[in-house]
Amino acid sequence: MKNLKAFGIALILFIIFVWAILVISTKIVIPMKLDIGESLKTPNVVGLKLSEAKQKLSEAGFVFPDSLAIEWVSSPHSPDSTVISQIPVAEKIVKNKKRIKLEVSSGGQLVNIPLVLEENAINASSMIKQMGLEVEFIKKNYGLYDQNTVVEVEPKVGSKVLKGSTVTLYIESEIENMIIDSDSLDVLDTEENSESDVSEEGLPMIEDLTLEELLQNH
Repeated sequence: MKNLKAFGIALILFIIFVWAILVISTKIVIPMKLDIGESLKTPNVVGLKLSEAKQKLSEAGFVFPDSLAIEWVSSPHSPDSTVISQIPVAEKIVKNKKRIKLEVSSGGQLVNIPLVLEENAINASSMIKQMGLEVEFIKKNYGLYDQNTVVEVEPKVGSKVLKGSTVTLYIESEIENMIIDSDSLDVLDTEENSESDVSEEGLPMIEDLTLEELLQNH
């Protein structure tokens, strides 16, 4: 009889223990799982400063830093620290643990114009192109330097300019105001150009010459 009574007490205690476990699981574990799966709507943060974008995402329910990835990109047309794009896009319904990726502008990449004064035009062109810049020449008759020597630079040497910008080199020449694009020589439009493939002196057309030949022959 005593054994039966002890067994009954043990069974009751076991049932109470299992019930307690179920209550705890229901009130704590299950809500946590539901919270992980909570749906959120992504706000539009494109065009905002990064700090403003973070605040707006936080207000929408996204938790940092786990749910945010930032990629910095060079963009001369967007102010520094401005959001250029976002993934997922605005108004997208996602889980609150979804990772949001923002592309943020680091501004345009600036480079310094190198010291090319009194350099030969070909050498100067090479130095400037190594900086990621474009080059054009304007021939001027200064009467002070050797032919094809760089006399002036615009913008000035040492100036900070965006990569891809064009730098104008004014070079010593007997010809005034001839403009030469070092990459597309067919832009020339001078009285020296002939209507045929060969000039009166038997020389090739200007647009068919290399930059070195053009600087030497004109």
